[in-house]
Amino acid sequence: MRLSVLLLTALLIFASAGCSDIENVVMNSDAMDPTIAPGDVVTVDTSAYRSRDPARFDVVAYANPVTGEISDGLYVGRVVGLGGEVIEARGGSLFVNGERLAPPATMHGFDSLEDFRVVLRSSQLFVLGDNLATNV
Repeated sequence: MRLSVLLLTALLIFASAGCSDIENVVMNSDAMDPTIAPGDVVTVDTSAYRSRDPARFDVVAYANPVTGEISDGLYVGRVVGLGGEVIEARGGSLFVNGERLAPPATMHGFDSLEDFRVVLRSSQLFVLGDNLATNV
């Protein structure tokens, strides 16, 4: 399985002028299952990160990490890495700055992760779905 790293260089929630503060997002994948199942509607507060930075394990909605566009819908994932951190997967475990990460019980499938190492810039976050077997 190939892991695509979602590095987000912009604020995850699209807090641009003219956007409503509330958006409904239909989950169209099983990446967050069982927390959010395919077809579930998630209400997103797009102003949430105007007053604070995302924290580890926050569930966030974000634009396409490659194009920055929201035209194909928002993505939903869980923040596991914060700016300036080193994120590694090895031996079926996830590490942040060399320390084994104790994820929430809803995250599963660590044994499906291929080994990787990513150094985040200060403006980046690392996001994964709770169903790691589907994170490609």
